[in-house]
Amino acid sequence: MQNQEQTTTTPDAPRIEVAVATLAGERALNADAHLVDQAAGFFAVADGMQDLPRSREVALAALRTVDETLQAPWVLLPHAERTTEEGGERLLHGIVRAHVQLFEPSVPRKERIGTTFAGIVVCRGGRIVMAHVGSSRVYLLRRERRVLERLTDDHTLLAASQLWGVPCGETATGREARTLTQAIGATRKVDPSPAMASWEPGDIAMLCTDGVCAPVEPEELGALLLRRAALDDVARRLVQRARARGGRDDATAVLVRRMS
Repeated sequence: MQNQEQTTTTPDAPRIEVAVATLAGERALNADAHLVDQAAGFFAVADGMQDLPRSREVALAALRTVDETLQAPWVLLPHAERTTEEGGERLLHGIVRAHVQLFEPSVPRKERIGTTFAGIVVCRGGRIVMAHVGSSRVYLLRRERRVLERLTDDHTLLAASQLWGVPCGETATGREARTLTQAIGATRKVDPSPAMASWEPGDIAMLCTDGVCAPVEPEELGALLLRRAALDDVARRLVQRARARGGRDDATAVLVRRMS
């Protein structure tokens, strides 16, 4: 397992603390990836599909392509000029670019190696912009209210059936129900739908792959995030708890706490 913790302060920007933890599952290769770009205020996770050597490479390629869209001029802007509109447009553009680069229409759907994505960009005015594709998620812990909010909806067959009120039958808790309806590089279209959320001092944004959120109930996730402990310790406990709850998949969590 790997974990790391960083604290950063940039001119006009909120002071933030970052911690990352990842734990390989039962597969031969950890296909999860993460990216922390503090200069751009960009934090993300991705989960490469299929158990293949190239799965993690695809996840990393998607993250890097999105990060490229947040370089100049965005990264050079004073924090007070980083609007949610611009941040959302760049995030969306980066995801679409990554999809175009990785999608191979001549390859059969079941053989394409795609990736999920969940990312946030820190903008001015105590706001963050988020976007996701697939089953990786963004949560926001509201420290003062002691509430954990889930900010994204999965792009899976199960989530679609629940949205439209269509019974998913016996597959509701099985592997088929978790089949992705959107994945960068795998499905024909992706719709990241960037959204904005306010972010107060003490709040923690959690980006995680489904290896974390699938086996651990939201109430338990919230209780772990509320622990008064070092952020890297909290991140480590999250991925360990996923394993203790029977999780077999790779588990990765990126925690971003606003300090001021």
